[in-house]
Amino acid sequence: MSLSQNQTLAEPSTMNRARVQGIRYLYLLKKRWWVLLLLVSVGLCIGAFTASQQPPSFESHGQLIVTGQVRIGDNAAMYSEEMMSFYGTQTLIMESDEVKSAAVARVHSLHPDLPPEEVKMSVGQLPKAAIFEMRVFAKTPAYAQAFVQSW
Repeated sequence: MSLSQNQTLAEPSTMNRARVQGIRYLYLLKKRWWVLLLLVSVGLCIGAFTASQQPPSFESHGQLIVTGQVRIGDNAAMYSEEMMSFYGTQTLIMESDEVKSAAVARVHSLHPDLPPEEVKMSVGQLPKAAIFEMRVFAKTPAYAQAFVQSW
């Protein structure tokens, strides 16, 4: 036998090392099982407490179909938007503060019984379509629905 063969026989293989390490972890888990149970329980309690402290949130969504062409007057003058920037522009307009404040004012005028709330709004475009999907998150379902309709 040469020297290199003796060295390879003396070195433990990677498979044996992993097996020994796995056995050590199982022994440690068997010995300290209560630590794992305690950590999982504490994590679940913290998660439940955090979730219970969150205010209720309701989602309402609507869809809006838009086109990039506007017919101006009876003379059939037509304005056409460049499609490359049309959808991005419309998204920015719909999410702007001016549109949000106008929607809040409209909700207040149409539904004076609803108290004003802070809403979170988001706009997305459906794939391969000229349809925008609008989502509103509010504390009450009535206000969320009224805001989407006013938006």
